[in-house]
Amino acid sequence: MEAVSKAQLRNLLPLYRHDFPNRTACLSFIEGQMPGEAFVDRLSNPTACIVVIDFHNWTFVGGQPNQDWLNSAFVQLCRDRYLEVVWATWSTISVEPPPKADSIYERFEFEDLYTCYNQSGSTVQFPQGCHFLKMDVNLLKRCLWRDKVISMYGNIDNFISHGLGYCLMNGDEICSEAYASFRAEGQYEIGVITAEPHRGRGYAYITCDHLVDECAKSGYQTTWSCDRPNAASIATARKLGYQRQREYQVLYYLQNP
Repeated sequence: MEAVSKAQLRNLLPLYRHDFPNRTACLSFIEGQMPGEAFVDRLSNPTACIVVIDFHNWTFVGGQPNQDWLNSAFVQLCRDRYLEVVWATWSTISVEPPPKADSIYERFEFEDLYTCYNQSGSTVQFPQGCHFLKMDVNLLKRCLWRDKVISMYGNIDNFISHGLGYCLMNGDEICSEAYASFRAEGQYEIGVITAEPHRGRGYAYITCDHLVDECAKSGYQTTWSCDRPNAASIATARKLGYQRQREYQVLYYLQNP
């Protein structure tokens, strides 16, 4: 297993042409937008790759790895970190995941929303007295997911350069935050969080509807993913109008020095 330098990252794109969940997270790292690491079976003409992004140590297997190489690589990687391995039975990877995951999280991915939005924009009315505010550095510093953004992009400025976010505001108070992250191949993955005093009022849907509309105006499609037990997130995704829902798993491997 050999580490890939930043200058070599884009050479990995052919190894990730297959369909897999949270695809834009992996590709945005390869394109240099966010921090992480990549490892290959050999630096010259690699046939297998493992990408580990800093965000929750999400891990993506690419190419067509040998099963023994993959299992050995995971043992080496887990000596100094945990791994959250994104895995789907419908992906075209021809090997099995390494054995003995410490836990498994069932997740959904939602896609195919772009046709629901057009030049007329969103028709959803936000609550009286509220307004939308595009995220900038100062607003992000006040957001609930500030630390998550820093984990994802390394710093807030990098998110401003490569991502997009809106807050639903009531005066100077942040009610709900919606983020478009992992930009790659004309898509963003979006996520949302609502401040606890404002939950149960539909604010997550209202804020995401606005964000998705802004993405569509710029020519970007969006995707959505969440844990299977997260009924509120699933309901919001379906209400927004995503047409395709797919099941996948995140396999959690503990650090094992």
